[in-house]
Amino acid sequence: MAGRTVRIKPADLEAATSAIRVPTSQEAWREGATYQGHGVDQEALLNELNNWHERLLAARGGKPFSDSAALIRKIREERDREL
Repeated sequence: MAGRTVRIKPADLEAATSAIRVPTSQEAWREGATYQGHGVDQEALLNELNNWHERLLAARGGKPFSDSAALIRKIREERDREL
């Protein structure tokens, strides 16, 4: 591929490399808008997450994960003692 030239219009380069401006929460609130992500259908995403959870649960034979709150608390206490 040596010797090939790639041409791009300056306007296309500028559009591809310029920062995307996301409205602040105050601007969105004033406009009555909600942030929906970058073109992601939230309902489809939630359905996919639910399907993933069901597959994970089925792979475990229907046995849910144990509550991890006690383990997290223990690790935090150990970390606090170290600090």
